[in-house]
Amino acid sequence: MAYAMLVDTTKCTGCRGCQVACKRWNELSPEKTTLSGEWTNPPDLTGQTWTVVFFKEMSKGGEMQWKFTKWQCMHCEEPPCASVCPSLAISKTPEGPVVIDTTRCIGCKYCVEACPFDAVRFDSRGTQELYGVKLGGIKAGDIESGGGSVGVARKCHMCYNRIAQGRKPACVETCLTGAIQFGDRAEIIQKAKTRAAAVNGYVYGEKEAGGTSVVYVLDAPPQELGLPAVTPKRYSEVKADMYKSIGGFGIIGAIILGLVYYFTKPKAEEAK
Repeated sequence: MAYAMLVDTTKCTGCRGCQVACKRWNELSPEKTTLSGEWTNPPDLTGQTWTVVFFKEMSKGGEMQWKFTKWQCMHCEEPPCASVCPSLAISKTPEGPVVIDTTRCIGCKYCVEACPFDAVRFDSRGTQELYGVKLGGIKAGDIESGGGSVGVARKCHMCYNRIAQGRKPACVETCLTGAIQFGDRAEIIQKAKTRAAAVNGYVYGEKEAGGTSVVYVLDAPPQELGLPAVTPKRYSEVKADMYKSIGGFGIIGAIILGLVYYFTKPKAEEAK
């Protein structure tokens, strides 16, 4: 079965319980952070923070209101990060989670750049220190000059190890208000549409990037809540469009070169 997570921001109280549950289950290190004016803390995702709750203060009906939005990897149906990974370290499981095999990651950061949701982070600490694996004798600091380290890409994996045991992701189980739900993707999408209609809101994640395994109910436009505007096209469609564009320029370039050759060749022959 293909699962999905529903995040209903209209029910979120900003308690950050999902952040704590994610940290505890995945044994992620605490971080020294700073408190911003919007109270989002930590201010963004990192290699050691895979879930964060955005705090946004907005005006509605002349009154200021807080909007809370849980944020993490969206687990694309056709993940660009997996398509660009040269070491095949990233895959999408049949159940829905997009997972990074950190023992295969070479730290190229292609996935970080390819993610349309900007949800993949690079953990610059050495792979050996983090995971105790050996990469052909490579040690932390051997890759980059100047004391760099062998790092890895890291992100939310939707607790795929819990799903394999018939359990729900840690963030889902800890949510007290029911703002985070988990189930069959088709049913989750229908729930999102029904709820969005009831609150005169928006569904985010059903179509973005060709569809994802995390679906949101929003009562404000996505960009106002800090969520990126993403094309509804799948990665394969975007890539095909890119190739078509390159192909078109290639044809135009060939025509131009042909015309240049056609008009200059006679002059060169006359010069002889």
